Amino acid sequence: MKTLIPKILVVSIAAACALPLAAHATNGYFAPGYGAAAIGMGGVGVAFAQDSLSAAANPAGIVDVGMRADLGFGLFNPERSAAIGTPAGGAGGFNGYSESSNRYYLIPGMGYTMPWDEKLSFGVAVIGNGGMNTTYKPNFFALGATGSETLGINLVQMLIPITAAYKTDEHNAFGVSAVLGVQAFSARGLQTFGLFGISSDPAHLTNNGTDYSQGAGVRLGWRGKYFDDKVTFGATYASKVYMSRFSKYSGLFAGGGSFDIPSNYALGIAVKATPATTIAFDVERILYSGIPSVHQRGPSSTIPAATDPSTLLGLDNGMGFGWNNQTVYKLGVNYKYNDFWTLRAGYNYGKSPIPDDQVTFNTLAPATVEKHYTIGFTYNPNKSSAITMAYLRAANNVQQSCGLALVTCARIQMYQNDIELAYSWKF
Repeated sequence: MKTLIPKILVVSIAAACALPLAAHATNGYFAPGYGAAAIGMGGVGVAFAQDSLSAAANPAGIVDVGMRADLGFGLFNPERSAAIGTPAGGAGGFNGYSESSNRYYLIPGMGYTMPWDEKLSFGVAVIGNGGMNTTYKPNFFALGATGSETLGINLVQMLIPITAAYKTDEHNAFGVSAVLGVQAFSARGLQTFGLFGISSDPAHLTNNGTDYSQGAGVRLGWRGKYFDDKVTFGATYASKVYMSRFSKYSGLFAGGGSFDIPSNYALGIAVKATPATTIAFDVERILYSGIPSVHQRGPSSTIPAATDPSTLLGLDNGMGFGWNNQTVYKLGVNYKYNDFWTLRAGYNYGKSPIPDDQVTFNTLAPATVEKHYTIGFTYNPNKSSAITMAYLRAANNVQQSCGLALVTCARIQMYQNDIELAYSWKF
């Protein structure tokens, strides 16, 4: 079995590179959880590992899942819209109203874990970490600019954690993942921003096709089981995934196209309330403040670049989306009904990272959803396979503000549906 590791790594990574990427947003632009089983429980996974994709939540957890392979897909449906103008007219009380098209996305995920011996385990996973997509037609930012009938962006991120975990004793395990990252970005219809004179490089602001970025980071994790294995604790920290720059969009993103993936950390606890019932809770902190293109403020009642040339789009101190750091709370219940059926339910909450006065730029990335409700199940037809499904509903959330500089008023909103399906092989 040990000789399978190189083959599994090569096949999994090659398959990941061949898969089409899909964009989504839930906790900011991070996925709410990794794997269908975790999604069914509100995204928990720091202290309760259920499959090979759990390495993306806590690398130490793979010591508990055994030798297995998991392959899944999510059918993701984000419904988002934006409006600018004044509350006096237009759909919903605004002028310039537009609903984003491209409503359905297929998001893949796969993983493999393998115990090397009683203490050491290895694994690899491929996960869609996050992203954002909008496609508005008509373009409410056009304002007469030519060649800008459609407005929107597409950001997608894929992570490949390659993991090793080790049990130091009967209670504790530690894990580390080398995290490889790939992302893609494109923008259309932002010519007006160039006409406003707020970009340092208008030729690399918009309509330059899809640009790709690669990079790497690290994730560390700990898992501890106590009280006759009835209580499990977990902790994890992920560094930034340091990415190469989007050179085609060096006039849009701060730092000449810099767009790293944020660092984050989380704590978790899982309690076996009965022999059949486990209750798990995670709290996660996503540090968007470490990504200038995401965190630095954009237009509000004033346009920073109008008075401070150092804040022109694309410069180190350039305007961004104005996002705050985000704390996410995840709660899930896992009930093993019998040897064939396991039932799940969960709740996930993260306050929108977008301040209300930053909605102008965030019409392009309306990551407003806060409350997520989930259910799911696993069916085990035999001891060597499993079918898992989950459904997530993110409730509609609206943000708006008036008295803005580029537009009088702006409003953004989003709600989401997600259906996850996975098949697992247990060896």
